[in-house]
Amino acid sequence: MKKIKLLSLTLALALVLVGCSNGKIKTSEGDVSSEVLGKTNEGLEDLRAKKGAFLTVNGDEVSYSDFYKFYDLYSGILAMRQNLTEELTNLFVLDKIVSKELADNKIEVSQEELDKELGLYIQNLGSEEAFNNYLSMLGVSREVFVQNVLNSIKNTKHREMYASKLDISDKEINDYYEKNKDNIDSVTAKHILVEDEETAKTVKEKLDKGEDFKAVSDEYSIDTAAKAKGGDLGKVTRTRFDEDFVKGAFAVESGKISDPVKTQHGYHIIQVTENNVGLDKNKEMIKEALSTESYNQYIQEQVSKADIKFYDINGSVQNGNSESKGETKQETNQETKLETKQETKQETKSE
Repeated sequence: MKKIKLLSLTLALALVLVGCSNGKIKTSEGDVSSEVLGKTNEGLEDLRAKKGAFLTVNGDEVSYSDFYKFYDLYSGILAMRQNLTEELTNLFVLDKIVSKELADNKIEVSQEELDKELGLYIQNLGSEEAFNNYLSMLGVSREVFVQNVLNSIKNTKHREMYASKLDISDKEINDYYEKNKDNIDSVTAKHILVEDEETAKTVKEKLDKGEDFKAVSDEYSIDTAAKAKGGDLGKVTRTRFDEDFVKGAFAVESGKISDPVKTQHGYHIIQVTENNVGLDKNKEMIKEALSTESYNQYIQEQVSKADIKFYDINGSVQNGNSESKGETKQETNQETKLETKQETKQETKSE
């Protein structure tokens, strides 16, 4: 059996595609045709066959159809180079595992859930017409896209099902925090850096009186990089900032402004907009991280136990653990020929 190398699960769950049977999509309400939400691609212009200009160069036209012919060619070459076959294989494997476990637990996707999710895609693109143009440019049918949306919902439900059965102890949470707190603890902050303590006190007084932080930063701060962003430092953690600065920033409550904090760089006045320091403030995030870690391990175990067979183009089962990791011999040979031919041309030109 060929070796299955799992993708990042987040990517896998976001992009899984599954095969369609007889043009139907299965939900808890039965088979749904590609006319989900009452719309199809029928009657819409196929931009990939459009004869009009995609662009012109000095009056010389490149049509939509010509552009997408080469778009598909280069997409195919790039897909082989990025080993898309392996990635897509992983997605199909994951989908089959997820679908079976959901069915075993009688967890289904309702038509309402599917309609709502697809509606968000249409809304984000601006209109039904823009959505259909998007599908046309991708070269994908609405049916396949809806199937992908359905599968994304299924993956989310599977993840939630697993999490609901997972018992994470306080000890596990505490141990994870202690091991990773340098990256977990953080504040979201702005600062104004000055050279001396007296100036720092002046800055603090102005801010306490309600003066605009950016205006005061523009007038006083010697940190030019932060000043360009109104003093904004973003997320402050122990691993990214000076120890003395971190100690001072972590002590400031959300919405408060610090007294002058001295570091090797000068004196800082720090405004904290969000303080996430300590186990209690990060407990839910840690539980989510542990849950994700456990889920990924679970999926790996299910893949390792699955009976996965690969077939060649003649329908024969391929033997042994292939090191091609999903890329077929035919694809590898084709890519090698293309690259060799290209390299030969380049060498001929240089000579």
